[in-house]
Amino acid sequence: MKKISLIALTTILFVLSGCTQQDEEKTSTLPESKEDQMAYALGVMQGESMANNLASLEGTKISVAPEQVIAGFADGLKQNSQLDDKTLQSIMAEFRGNVTLAMQKKRKDEEAKQAESAGDNMAKGTVFLEENKSKEGVVTLASGLQYKIIHAGEGMSPSITDRVKVHYKGTLI
Repeated sequence: MKKISLIALTTILFVLSGCTQQDEEKTSTLPESKEDQMAYALGVMQGESMANNLASLEGTKISVAPEQVIAGFADGLKQNSQLDDKTLQSIMAEFRGNVTLAMQKKRKDEEAKQAESAGDNMAKGTVFLEENKSKEGVVTLASGLQYKIIHAGEGMSPSITDRVKVHYKGTLI
């Protein structure tokens, strides 16, 4: 559990430290040794992962104080936590629960917006189909599918064993 918490705190640190330095120029340079480059790459990957995770929390009421994340990360690296394991686990469980609830609410809100948009689009689609079926050359099947023959074929109809080449343009309303 300590390893997972340490990784989570590490990731949060990298992301949030990057967020606080948006206006500053990039001053870090790539380490010279292969080992340091690997460590740096690990940090970048963790930071990008945390940035993506935090970006998914946009639009929720969850916020994270970068200073506290950095302090917790530093204490974690020193293995000098201000919290005992039980308290740490309790806080992280509460945080995960809050994130879950926030994401469920966000998903519900997005679904409501999509449902509203779907209703509008359905109405527009119905109007289009009604107008379109009265146009010259448009054929409407029982299923509601509409098509227009642009160039009628000539000659024999293909049998089940024949190969045919079809040119068509399918569109959405």
